[in-house]
Amino acid sequence: MTAVAIELTSAQTKELRDLLKETAAEGRGLVRSANDGYAGVVGASWIGPAALAGLGKNDELMEHWNNSLQPILDELEVAILGTEGNMEAMEDEGVNLHNTVSPDGGGFGNFARLA
Repeated sequence: MTAVAIELTSAQTKELRDLLKETAAEGRGLVRSANDGYAGVVGASWIGPAALAGLGKNDELMEHWNNSLQPILDELEVAILGTEGNMEAMEDEGVNLHNTVSPDGGGFGNFARLA
């Protein structure tokens, strides 16, 4: 698998995080709704191999969501939050460096004199 590098602004990174959270919530809601709906319809009133197979597949879907899909979305969200933190730190560092040499930012005398 080849990693793809993308360049995003702070606003785009926040938008990506928000979309990811929304998608995770929608996915979680759909899977739970399907699970609850199927279990409610089939429930104890249905018997036989087909009903049991359906309930088994329904349980497999929930297990796949909980053990595979949800953790991926959680890891993505954590990675994006880390990226946002790094971007904010870099922006703060840039401002601090600018203020060091800028007379407007109270920079050192020698730098202020040269500007």
